[in-house]
Order: sequence, then structure tokens, then C-alpha cells
Amino acid sequence: MHLPEDKRIVTLRQIIRDLRKLLKMPHSRFWPSVLQDPSVAVFLDSYLRAAPRPFEAFAPRVPGGEADADDEDTDEGRTLETQLEQLFLKFFSRLVTRSESQTTLLSSEGYAKHVSKAGLVTSTKRMGHFDF
Repeated sequence: MHLPEDKRIVTLRQIIRDLRKLLKMPHSRFWPSVLQDPSVAVFLDSYLRAAPRPFEAFAPRVPGGEADADDEDTDEGRTLETQLEQLFLKFFSRLVTRSESQTTLLSSEGYAKHVSKAGLVTSTKRMGHFDF
């Protein structure tokens, strides 16, 4: 994320809070929430475009540099980014799983129709995060 550190921390906390809330929802509330909220598709697209790739390391610290002056915020930011990555993977995994048990599932056709219509999981989005 390219925000000033204080705004970045606040934004990361909000996103993490929202993802945790979604992930705690039962299947019957999760899907309507995700499908009816257009900001979810925007978040997915933005995250997949801007998230660091696995082969990208954090910027190195320079003694006396900006990162060194804000070590506490930078460390918190890195911790939050790691939490966000983990939550995002759980969230994305839930998006690509149409059934969570024998009693809570979407039909293949219903899943494809709703997810495609909402623009949530397209092959471009899935593959975009794994570009090398």
C-alpha cells in the first residue's frame, strides 16, 4: 500500500477487521454479504494488483533512514501486512469453495452464475497474483 504510515496502519486494521468479520459468518450469511457488496470485488481486484508477490521482499532498512526512524510503525505495518496476507488467503479459499458441508452448498451452476455475475473470482484475478 502506498499511504503515509499512520494512514496505512489504520487502513490495514480496518481491512483485517472486515475480513475477520466476513470469515466468522456462517455460509448462509457469508455468500449474500459477499455477493451483494460491490466493495468486495473492488477489494479483491485492488489487493491482487497491489499485494507484494511472494518473491518480493520487504524494503531493506537503512540505518538513520526513514524506515529506521519509524521502526515501531514499520514493524506494526509488517505484522499487519502478514495478518492481511493470511486472512486474504483464507478469504479467497472460501470464495473458491462452493460447499462448506453437506448441508451448506451452492450448486455448481448457482455458484458459477453468482460469482461470475459479481466479478469475484475470474481466472484473470486468480492468475494475476501468481504472475512471475
